Amino acid sequence: NWGIDRVVIPVPGDFSKIFASGGVTRSEGTSKGVYKFEWVPNGDAVPVTDWGDNGYAGISELYDAFAGPATDGNYVYFINQSYHDYFQGAMSELVYITLDDGTVERRVDMSDWWSSADDQAGDGQLNGGPNGFMCRNGYLFMGSHSSCLVQMVDPMGEDYYEDGVQYSN
Repeated sequence: NWGIDRVVIPVPGDFSKIFASGGVTRSEGTSKGVYKFEWVPNGDAVPVTDWGDNGYAGISELYDAFAGPATDGNYVYFINQSYHDYFQGAMSELVYITLDDGTVERRVDMSDWWSSADDQAGDGQLNGGPNGFMCRNGYLFMGSHSSCLVQMVDPMGEDYYEDGVQYSN
């Protein structure tokens, strides 16, 4: 019960390959992340088995809302968050996966910006995203259909809160 989500992007410098988001359904297990495939025109894409774990790089979390993939040519990124609040409370993080071998290299907690237990206690939502983002000119632009918050983030910043966030409304 592995699933492919709706977002597909080309691999930088090799348009014969693509990244696609996906994971294991909640009823079956705990994994969400990014697949790497070789594109087959008018056919079935083939997993790139020497990347990640047989073409899949992910984290052990219940499959819930997330965003991605996106890439700036340094990493492939996806956002792990739980606006449905199926399982783990206030949580939103940016996940960095290496382009060359599919290793999850870094996980950055963004919960202080995107999650609020106080909002949930007042009958609001716990996690507001992001569940949509893109990369342009080395910056990640994040937003959500379920919140008014938008951000421009430098993913190469050492600290998300100190030098990563370049703009937030």
